[in-house]
Amino acid sequence: MKTCYALLAILLGSQILMVGQDTLPFSQYPVTSRFKGTPVPARPITAFARRYRTVIRRGAADGPNFAGHYTVVFWGCGTACAQFVIVDAETGNVFDPPYRGVSFEAPQGGFFQQSGIHYQLNSSLLVVQGCPEDKDCAEHLYNWTGDKLEPVGTKPLTPLEPR
Repeated sequence: MKTCYALLAILLGSQILMVGQDTLPFSQYPVTSRFKGTPVPARPITAFARRYRTVIRRGAADGPNFAGHYTVVFWGCGTACAQFVIVDAETGNVFDPPYRGVSFEAPQGGFFQQSGIHYQLNSSLLVVQGCPEDKDCAEHLYNWTGDKLEPVGTKPLTPLEPR
């Protein structure tokens, strides 16, 4: 039974992380080089990264999925919530995000029409659609500089209307 709940959580989490991805401006932040080879094992050294070292190491081993040679590794932190780090496949360096977690539930209850953490291998744009640390609910756009996420804009999120 626990396995069924775990699989359901993974499936629902992956759905939350994919909604609205096709309309985001990834092409405005192109990355031309791509990592080839075996990723260097992740080296989680901050207190935050050490706490989640197993999931980070396993996720980083899959190889780059963001900005040419980086891997966004994310995991759940409760219902409609995710945490993530960015790992450099060339060095194994692990970079903490600017906040500890992001909620995908609207403060007044319900969800948004768009939500999730979006990224692409050929772009340095990372988009967080939700509420970082349960506040500032919006679509947050960041450009990855190689060692941090630089904010480049925000847009309001539309609550999902109940049926």
